[in-house]
Amino acid sequence: MPLLKKARIEVYLPRANNVSYSKLRSAFEKEFLQTYNGYTLITELKGSYVNESGGVDVDVIDLIYVDTPFDVEIHRDAISSYAASLQQIVLETTPEESVLVVVHETLHAVSDKK
Repeated sequence: MPLLKKARIEVYLPRANNVSYSKLRSAFEKEFLQTYNGYTLITELKGSYVNESGGVDVDVIDLIYVDTPFDVEIHRDAISSYAASLQQIVLETTPEESVLVVVHETLHAVSDKK
């Protein structure tokens, strides 16, 4: 079975009891649905990190991801620019100091079923 290379883009969105966060997630859902014909959403993940004072902070995050039709190696610059723009949108519309956007190569099994 042949494998097809695709770029997966993952956006880790902090979850807050705030209308702007839910609107932001809805905007990403709409963007991925219209641009790539679908997405996957995993809600209420737990993320922990050490804060500046040495204590541990815990965030609840939603992960939204999409597999694009693009090969990371061939379209690296365009994918990088797109991922940076997604990250910038989160930073501009929330009080977050940082947000994780991940791009990696994934292999899809291609079926030749007729």
